[in-house]
Amino acid sequence: MARVAPSKLPLLDAERDEVLTLAAETQSVGPVNGFLLRWAVSVEIERHPAVARRLHEAERLVRTASDEETMRSAAREVADIKTAARRAVDE
Repeated sequence: MARVAPSKLPLLDAERDEVLTLAAETQSVGPVNGFLLRWAVSVEIERHPAVARRLHEAERLVRTASDEETMRSAAREVADIKTAARRAVDE
């Protein structure tokens, strides 16, 4: 993440600390596994600047669209990008 999206490092660090605390409290590696997967998907997206731009624009439209069709289309774009990144991480 430091190379592809350094601005996200504070969020990653904060989430990591929360996840490690939760894992210790629950004596489970489940939270750690989820954290690693979420951030692996994020890194996979950010490694491809054009894909990252599409994702960020679609996320912005989900938040700001004034009509439902635009919002739904943007939400589909977000889901499609994240699904493709998850597949790439799983390979």
